[in-house]
Amino acid sequence: MQRIAQPTDRPLHWILFGLILIFCVFLFMLSRIWLVCYSSVKVETALKQIDSALPHADSQAGEDTSEVTLDIAADGSISLDESDPVTDLSASLRQLVEVSQGTKLLVTIRADEKAAYEDVIKALNALAEARIKNVTFTVGSEEFK
Repeated sequence: MQRIAQPTDRPLHWILFGLILIFCVFLFMLSRIWLVCYSSVKVETALKQIDSALPHADSQAGEDTSEVTLDIAADGSISLDESDPVTDLSASLRQLVEVSQGTKLLVTIRADEKAAYEDVIKALNALAEARIKNVTFTVGSEEFK
């Protein structure tokens, strides 16, 4: 009668080969996990360095800031801080820069929804001539309706 092979009848070198293979796969997976964790820590460290180099709103809280609103109406008239329309915007902005020396000047352009784009561009060009860099936009207002 023929004998049926039992699982324990395998040669020892095949068992050792299987164990070594399983161990190598385990080490490979462990190294991948370590690599992912290490790279995420590296990225987080780099992001913290970049964040510390950027200026924040709370760090600028001590600075003097003067805010000016530049209104552009639908008919193309431009006024500063809700005053009468300005005829020479560039000169008015240069004068404003001279008056506000030592303070941070923030200009908000508030354009009517029906204002022409060329009027907004004229205002931006005048701001560039006056070397005003802190500019924000808002569109539409209750006043223009």
